[in-house]
Amino acid sequence: MLFAITVLCVFALSACRQDPGGANQNVSNIVTSPAHPALTYYGLVKRGDSSYPAIYVMDAEGKYQQPIYTGDFSTTILESSPSWSPDGKSIAFTQGDSTTGEYAIRAMDVPSSISTQGATNIRTVISYSDPSYTLHNPFWSSTGAMAKIAYTMVHTTPRGEILYSLCVVPVSGGQRTMVWTGFRLPGGIGYCAWSPDDSRLAVWRGDAVYGGTIMIFNTSDWSYVDSIAVTGSLAGLEWSRAGLNKLAFGIQTNGASSTYLYYCDPKTGATPITDGVIGYFPVWSSNNSSILYCSSNGLSKITPFTLSTSLISPAITTLVKWKR
Repeated sequence: MLFAITVLCVFALSACRQDPGGANQNVSNIVTSPAHPALTYYGLVKRGDSSYPAIYVMDAEGKYQQPIYTGDFSTTILESSPSWSPDGKSIAFTQGDSTTGEYAIRAMDVPSSISTQGATNIRTVISYSDPSYTLHNPFWSSTGAMAKIAYTMVHTTPRGEILYSLCVVPVSGGQRTMVWTGFRLPGGIGYCAWSPDDSRLAVWRGDAVYGGTIMIFNTSDWSYVDSIAVTGSLAGLEWSRAGLNKLAFGIQTNGASSTYLYYCDPKTGATPITDGVIGYFPVWSSNNSSILYCSSNGLSKITPFTLSTSLISPAITTLVKWKR
């Protein structure tokens, strides 16, 4: 398959450390500027002959980028798609330690400008020291009132079965809420997405290798209220910002060589439609006027529901997150 659902970075930590962000990350020509960060993504920092996993901030046009947090290549991994807080001052990300087996969701404050300053106030939101648990897809709620982070969890039971869960935890840490749990999902679980008002939370459930369901939950009581059937493998999922009630995602159908961008109303029975643009990992801009997405060409921008596209960065092919 062209993509791997983010949660299915569940392969061995050692394998993830080999190339956790993609060897095509070109970070050798970073230019610093007072520009304000609008995007965050996961990449690699080159130091001598070695590459280290890192979290980057970048302006919306891809002109300036800067690593703000670098992992220890020998012991830790960082996963893709660090997620912004509603005020745009912090991000949440996942980090694993191959030595201790710990998996954690952490948060950190980001610089207000793209400079040489690194992240500050790095803190742990929730962690598991048992290596049979891995955490993925952290997504900060859309409003300060909700103040929660949704994430997916994979647990290998003593019997060897794999348990997939959707969870939420307060941003300040504390007791998690298990929203949904299921066994035997060939396509895994992943891609949490909050609605703009935080009244709904969507997540992908891979019922088959090429097919599954976007599940939507009411966040007031965590009841399962809507579902969207998808024929194909999902590559990214994000809810539009306030003013436009749409989900965007990539779909690769069985036997297809490419993944296409799709859009859908977030309600039961809705039919996903496409404008025929090849791409995956779509992310909405703060006013819904454009969507960033990835393809083999790199990171591009499209005007929603049209064929109007432009290339932002040929070096970035991993999922980015746009500041709210």
